[in-house]
Amino acid sequence: MMDYRLKDGESTSFTYVLPIDEHTGLVEFTYFTPKIVSDQRYEKFIDQYLKKYMDDPDFEIEEIEQGIIPMSTYDFSRDHTKRITKIGTAGGWVKASSGYSFKFSERKAAQIVENIKNNQRFTHKLSIGKYKRYDRIFIDVLYHQNHFGESIFYRLYKKNDTCLLLNFLDEQTTFYQDLKIINSLRSGYFIKAFFKTLFG
Repeated sequence: MMDYRLKDGESTSFTYVLPIDEHTGLVEFTYFTPKIVSDQRYEKFIDQYLKKYMDDPDFEIEEIEQGIIPMSTYDFSRDHTKRITKIGTAGGWVKASSGYSFKFSERKAAQIVENIKNNQRFTHKLSIGKYKRYDRIFIDVLYHQNHFGESIFYRLYKKNDTCLLLNFLDEQTTFYQDLKIINSLRSGYFIKAFFKTLFG
């Protein structure tokens, strides 16, 4: 999911490949960083990755895309009104710690429909507080210790069952399961960030 064989210095940066078919795929180089990175820098690392790690050096680039996912702990609920509920990225449906949004959007849209049917507020049960706290801790660590990202993700995938971890990223775990995953990240950085978000 995250190929760290090629990265930009000590930053949390990596490549991932999404296969489309046997001969075609999306190759993306990405950063977890508060800084904007130039298009040229992205292109440089993608070119290096394709030449170094693809089986066939005679590849052809069909399309290029570029974008920025706002991985923020901002409280997007502030922007809702009685008559307007923002959805998608504008509604804070992108998970702050992973940039993941597809299944979230599907689930949250279904929840809004249920809320309308039951004459509830549109935002009723749209978010779970504990996961927002986890995201704040994670973002705090990556913001202040950006080089630590590779180690974090390595521990997550190495020390946890894949299905459990995906459920955690999808915000579908019990508190006991959360503790198991958090314990796998034993680190002074996380302890410090935890108390900072608790009392900050």
